[in-house]
Formats: sequence, structure tokens, C-alpha cells
Amino acid sequence: QLDLSAAPAPSSDVKVGDDVCVTNFIVDQFCIELGHFLDDDNTMTLANPEEHSFHCLLDVPQCRDSGYVVLGDKNEETGMHC
Repeated sequence: QLDLSAAPAPSSDVKVGDDVCVTNFIVDQFCIELGHFLDDDNTMTLANPEEHSFHCLLDVPQCRDSGYVVLGDKNEETGMHC
């Protein structure tokens, strides 16, 4: 279960058609739902997204085809990205 309660609220200043830049880790939905990376059982997806391999993200069909999420910042209390 993905907890988005710590995600920042959208700004009312952003309008449809505006350019928006988001910088953070990108992770596939399959690995998020799995809870660890498909190619690394010992690494929790939302705790260490920097360990995600390009192979898993781009080459593995179930990962690539599941869609992607840009994670929010790490919650200092939980140690997990949202």
C-alpha cells in the first residue's frame, strides 16, 4: 500500500499547460507494489530508490510495462520516500 499522506499538496498557482519540473527518483509500479526491487530482494523500494537498476527500470517487461512514479522526498520519521 502506497502512503501518499506525506506528499506535498498541489499548488493552486500551477495551471493546466504550465511547464513543471519535478526532480526525484523514478520507480516502476511493479517494484513499488512488490516492496523490494525485482533484481534485489534485500533492498526496500521506497527506502533506497537510488539502488534501482536501469536494467530493472527499462528492460524487465513487468517493470517497464507497469508504469512509473516520481517519488516524493524521504520522510525523516519513516525513512521511506512517498
